[in-house]
This record gives sequence, structure tokens and C-alpha cells, in this order.
Amino acid sequence: MKKNTKTKEKKQKILVELKRQSNKIVSGTKTWVLVAIIAILILILLSQKIYVENAVAEKNEYKKTVVEKGPALAEIKYEEQIFLDAAHTYDIDIGDIDKDGFIDIVAANYNGKNIVYFNNKGDGTFTKQFLDMVDYTKSIKIADMNDDDYPDIVVGNYNEPSYIYLNKKDRTFYLSKQLDKAYVEDLIVADINNDGYMDILIGTNFKENVLYLGNKDGNYDRKIWGDKMHIKKLLPYDYNKDSYLDFIVGADAETTKIFLNNKDGSFGVVKELGSGVEHNYDMALIDYDKDGVMDLVQGNNEQQNYLWDRVETQMAFFETGNTYAVAVADLNNDGWDDVIIGNYEESIDIYINSGGKFVLSKRLEVGTRPFIHDIVVADINNDGKKDIVVAKDKQDSEVWLG
Repeated sequence: MKKNTKTKEKKQKILVELKRQSNKIVSGTKTWVLVAIIAILILILLSQKIYVENAVAEKNEYKKTVVEKGPALAEIKYEEQIFLDAAHTYDIDIGDIDKDGFIDIVAANYNGKNIVYFNNKGDGTFTKQFLDMVDYTKSIKIADMNDDDYPDIVVGNYNEPSYIYLNKKDRTFYLSKQLDKAYVEDLIVADINNDGYMDILIGTNFKENVLYLGNKDGNYDRKIWGDKMHIKKLLPYDYNKDSYLDFIVGADAETTKIFLNNKDGSFGVVKELGSGVEHNYDMALIDYDKDGVMDLVQGNNEQQNYLWDRVETQMAFFETGNTYAVAVADLNNDGWDDVIIGNYEESIDIYINSGGKFVLSKRLEVGTRPFIHDIVVADINNDGKKDIVVAKDKQDSEVWLG
């Protein structure tokens, strides 16, 4: 209301000035100068009208899906923490590495040895093992690379070779294969061409993006894909439901793009989400309204975060923050997926899904200027509740127990 009142007052002042100058024109005093003044004032008046109309249109452009407070505040606790002595951690992944029935953790450390936390005793305590190399790792994934039913580890390094570590089945790993030097920002491990062998898709920082297609002899065929851009996130998703894995690319200072699998080891951009420059650092899929179609949570750095309904329609979502990490899980076991947002140097915000509407339920204070890089959710201490694992740089990573 105050903004509209000020706009009306400004219009009235302009109209009064127009009338005053018009009277001078009639009197014949410096006609050409006054005509120029009138033209300028008319342009100012029109610009004010356009500004107001654009502001109203911008305000109503997105459907708001979040309220700030609600009954979900009492539904979750997340007060107890377990600290992992992994510093400079840029990425984490989880899986049952030693096949003992409990979730283990791998931590990707930048300028340090990567750490495997295994032998989970069911109470959130682990045995720790370092992988061989001191690496500059930005992405790490657990996957069975040699089809022996034991999880292996793929390490994606920045400005260094990347590595595949195979599981020796005795809670140790050995370096099996070295991949080419690259500026890895993120990677996907999956059977991309549906031939039964695991492939590795690598996204880089303005360098060649590489696809390694696995084959039966344990080697990889190397292919280049996509344009050079500062990729921050690769998210696998079968967008066109043809049983071939497509993927969504989040990048810094780019639009978010969906790449369609051409089924021959190549990809093409089928859709761009949004039209402006974005700083998309992380994403997660969610069926937030339980309509059977996946939606997308897009986490942006220093910009509005978005929910894309059916990965098609953009809606305003969450607060603007320095979002580096996004995770999705049903934290309160009500059948609706919730959202966890990790903001760099700020906090972790938990949004509980209440029938398709999100409630800011809890804000986890994770230290002074927490350098949050990644978040995953799993039942780490085997109590039936979902825990939140947080990867942090320059500070110990941690597990918040549900």
C-alpha cells in the first residue's frame, strides 16, 4: 500500500508540473526548451506506470508454496550430533560397503586423503580407513563397478586423474583404474547405454565433459559430451520415460538444462529450465504433490530457490540463500517427501511437506560460518529414524540424528 501511495503522489507531482509548463508554452516563453521538458516528464510518467505494472506481474508470476511457521515445528528434533573427523569435505555418498547390514559413509576430501567410514556398529560409530592417494576430490560415488555384488568407489578429482577403487571384500580397497586428468565438478555412475556395464559421466569446470562407457573387459570407451560450462551438479533422470537415463545439468551462470540420451553414447539438450542466468549448485527430485510425476527442487547460490512442478512449471520456493546442497527424504514418516536445504556459511533449513505445502520446520545451526557442500539422508544409527549427514569444508563433517 505504501508503494502504491508513493507512486500516486509522484504521478500527481508530474501532472502538476506538466500543467505549469504548458501554461508557459502558451505564453510563448522559450517554447522549444519547454517542449523538451514536457517530453521528458511524459517519459518519466510512462516509466513509472511500466515499473508498477512490471512489479505487480513479477509479484504474481510464481505460485508460493512455502509458509514460514506451522504445526510441523514439533514433529522433528535433530538435536544430537555425531562428528566425523573429515575436513575439507566436498561430497559424500552412502552405502553398505562391507555388507554387514548397516549404512557406511565415504567422504571426498579436497587436498587430502578420501575417507571410508565402515564397520558401522549400529550406533553411528565407525572404523575409519583412508584411500591411497592425496587428492583434490570434488565428487565421490559408491557403485558396483565390476559386477561382483560388492560396492566399489569412484573418485572424481579436480585438475588431476580420477580413480576407480575396487572392493577387496575384506573392508579394504585397491586402486584398479586411473581415468584421464580432468577438472571434475560432479559425476554420475550408472548404466547409461543399457548394455549391462557401469558407465561414468563427468561434468567439469569449462573443460571437456567426458563419458566413459564401460565394457565387458573392464575397460572404458571415452567420449566427449556437451558444451563447456561451469557444471556444478549432474542429476540422473529418465525425462522422456524411454528406459534410457537422461540427466539434468545445473551450472554456474547458466540456465539449467535437460540432456536427452540419444542411446548411442551422445546427448542433446531437449529443454532449458528458465531463461535467465542462474547459479544452480544442487538439485534433487521429489514428487512433492504425490501425483506420480517427479518434480525438481533447484538450489541456487544467492538467488531464489525453485520448485519445478513436473520439471516443467517454475514456482517460487524457499528462501533465497547461499544454497550449495539439497536433499529430499520423508523425515517424519508421514508419506510425504520433505526438503533439506544447506546454505553455505549459514544454516541447514528443514521444510516439512504438509500435503503439498511446505513448512519451515527447523533450522539447524551447524557452527560459525559452516562451509556446507553436500547433504545426504539415511538411518545411520539404525533406530528407524532418518539422519542427516552433512559434508563441510574447513570444519568436521557431521551426522544429525533424527
